[in-house]
Amino acid sequence: MSLQILINGLATGSVYALIATGFALIFNVLKFSNFSHGATMTAAAFVAYFLVSSKGMGLTATLVAAAAAGAVIALFGEFFGFRRITLNHSSPTYFFVSSITLGTLYEGLVTIKVGSNFYNFPGFFKNSTIKVGSLVISASDAMMCIISLAALVILGYVIQKTRLGRALRAVSFDRDTAQLMGIDSTRIIQLTFVISGLLAGVAGVFLGIKYTLYPTLGSLVVKGFIASVIGGLGSLTGAIIGAVLLGAVGGPKWGHSSDPEKRPETALLSIRKDLGLYANLRPAALRPALADACPLKQETAEKGIDLMMVRELTGGIYFGRKERYQTEDRGEEAADRMAYSEKEIERIGRRAFELSRLRRHKVSSVDKANVLETSRLWRSVMHRLAEEYSDVQYEDVLVDNCAMQLVKDPGQFDVVVTENMFGDILSDEASMVTGSIGLLPSASIGDTAPGLYEPIHGSAPDIAGQDKANPIATILSVAMMFRYSFHLAAEADAVEAAVDAVLSEGWRTPDIAEPGVTPIGTQEMGRRIREAL
Repeated sequence: MSLQILINGLATGSVYALIATGFALIFNVLKFSNFSHGATMTAAAFVAYFLVSSKGMGLTATLVAAAAAGAVIALFGEFFGFRRITLNHSSPTYFFVSSITLGTLYEGLVTIKVGSNFYNFPGFFKNSTIKVGSLVISASDAMMCIISLAALVILGYVIQKTRLGRALRAVSFDRDTAQLMGIDSTRIIQLTFVISGLLAGVAGVFLGIKYTLYPTLGSLVVKGFIASVIGGLGSLTGAIIGAVLLGAVGGPKWGHSSDPEKRPETALLSIRKDLGLYANLRPAALRPALADACPLKQETAEKGIDLMMVRELTGGIYFGRKERYQTEDRGEEAADRMAYSEKEIERIGRRAFELSRLRRHKVSSVDKANVLETSRLWRSVMHRLAEEYSDVQYEDVLVDNCAMQLVKDPGQFDVVVTENMFGDILSDEASMVTGSIGLLPSASIGDTAPGLYEPIHGSAPDIAGQDKANPIATILSVAMMFRYSFHLAAEADAVEAAVDAVLSEGWRTPDIAEPGVTPIGTQEMGRRIREAL
């Protein structure tokens, strides 16, 4: 089922990747976001629609027409909306105002032509499907995905391997210097708008096929814009990869496999490492409606629990060299190397201090400096950082003492920062003092996009398909994604408020239901939270 959902999402995601790439191209060259991009897409799609309606064109001709229309509209915008601003090296404010004005103009012209009605592209594929085992893929989704990815691959090749691409990169790096090198910057900027318009036109047709055409279709490009922001504006690769929402992985079927490469957790570690996601943020807060679910003494729970575990995620023993070998007198022996560099410690430490400034200005650094050399290095780096962040209260806490204090008085902690293995254990302990591990989300982030968001609980194959799992941790992971990758604090607050509202009404899944309370299932809990938004 999850694979089917992934396949279904790839088509839509590939279309938004086209939109995000269009945003990123313009930003790369001019260092501003073209907010007329959505209206350009809509206008181009309607041009293609009317050509299809009058000429009876097929899909290929429709895509060509939309791409051409998008290129022309984008080039018009460049000449009349941005050319003079570009030549004068004007403030980004002028770009913003001009792009908004152009977008409003395009949308107004489309509305005048078509009204507020919805239009459907003809069924190019006649609802045909492709079956691969148990997977069912619509022909339209398959074509969208193939064409979109092919376009992105070709564009990537042009930018990285051709003379034109080198010129574009030179202009994006320094327009004036590129001009002195003999590159016609104006012409390259024009070409960038043309490519952006081509991508917008194709994306508009695909969105029109998948949904419908309407004058404000361009509002959907906010998802593409978000992807480009998450991925790092100016980064084509980053524009395609946005944030990642991941479900729980693992299970007894693979947990004891002798081949580490077959364990899902191995892939997860590689994803974190390869994407540079070195900081794992795990909030542990006792939600007001679940105060009775806290396993601690009432007087302890009443003090409140609101802490943030900041776990180093790509170093330490999980990523160190692993050995297994035969000894002469002790039988088989295994070893896992734990190593940390000064750089690794400093970057996670800075994350913790900066985060504390957004909370209650306290950092508790957890180590085992009385035994481990890595912890002694950890402590020396953290002390140096503490001097830089003199406005933040700082303390060292040995890991065994921290484990005890989390049970005795968790309210004393604000931001707790520690290495990989300690953080893995302590964050699970912190989650349980809030009532249930099924309630807590996490974010894995680095210095650049994307961010990876997931519930901290593991998989539960024993209840798979029984509508019993608690979806709240996953839903709250979405809220963290809004907050830390999208910078949509209001939206994050809304999701969290919806969860609290449903819990305050007394609704519970089996894992958090008190005796005498009839629990609801996964789907019902999700539905109620959605309706509370």
